[in-house]
Amino acid sequence: MLKYEATLHTPDALASQIEVLYQRDPDLLVMGSLGRASLFNAALAMPNIEYDARGETPLTSGKEPRDIDIITTAVDMVSHPFEVDTRAFRGTELAIIREGDDWILQSEQRGFSESLHPAVMEPVVAETVFGIPVQTVLAQTHLALTNCRPYLRPRDGISQRLLHQAQGSQLPQELYAPFDRLMRTRPDWRMRVNGLYNKYTPDAAKRVASSARANAQRLGLKV
Repeated sequence: MLKYEATLHTPDALASQIEVLYQRDPDLLVMGSLGRASLFNAALAMPNIEYDARGETPLTSGKEPRDIDIITTAVDMVSHPFEVDTRAFRGTELAIIREGDDWILQSEQRGFSESLHPAVMEPVVAETVFGIPVQTVLAQTHLALTNCRPYLRPRDGISQRLLHQAQGSQLPQELYAPFDRLMRTRPDWRMRVNGLYNKYTPDAAKRVASSARANAQRLGLKV
């Protein structure tokens, strides 16, 4: 994880990095808090409203520089000075996959995969914090994605409340039927446990566990 440095992690550095990201993938979607900030700016003229409500700044998350959460098909994305995170929507719990002009909502843990209506993922162009131009998706889609998470963090409630305020005109709810079906699909508990293990267990502990399993197998023990 990167360490925040005031002279390195600046508004200009964030703007320059996002510009480079769009040079790599012009169709890239900025998600997470930076994507939501562009919606709050367009609808409420308050890009910082969520950060203020959380007691945070646009450049930091706790003591670390803020991640840039994106959806992209590109592989080689510059991740300096700010960390670029494609995992939020490319994991086993929840994934948004773009294949040409098609969008797919997927959850490996729940054995779920359905195509999305293109209007649901239609880019919304707006300025996020510091007047940086980005593309994101509708507030309605941000809400649907948040609701699909297997668990919500306390701060997600702030995001949901503000997204409701920023929705404006809405798409027909039937276009979001895949999200509703995903929410009703129960996850496979074994994959859920494995996902939590991979996400939260330190690498050193994983190596010890792997070595212990290998030794047990050599001794003919069932693991």
